[in-house]
Amino acid sequence: MADDAKTLFGTYALSKLNGKGVAKGEWDVPSLTLVADGDNVRVHANVSNTMNGILSYKNGRLTGMLMTTMMMGPPFHMDVERALGAGFEKGMRALREGDTLTLSHDGDTLVFVVDGSAAA
Repeated sequence: MADDAKTLFGTYALSKLNGKGVAKGEWDVPSLTLVADGDNVRVHANVSNTMNGILSYKNGRLTGMLMTTMMMGPPFHMDVERALGAGFEKGMRALREGDTLTLSHDGDTLVFVVDGSAAA
């Protein structure tokens, strides 16, 4: 695994999807955890569904398939899940700056912040 992939590891809470902030309400704020898995990166996301997968990291991109449960959630959560699934499948650009992780692919940009309530 590339050493720079290690800078991505941690547990994050979603801050924005395509510039739209997360509304705190009856639904939980989507979360994302990235950890080492041999030479790859294991991803675990909680949105409306649980999403898991093993990703490769090369040239600043995380790539791989996610397995997910299949429940309907609010439209914002479904947009987050679509962006994560499609982005990782095609190759999601990943950049960590301080406590902020930005994932982007095509027209989607997800901004996460380190989740201080979780042990990273």
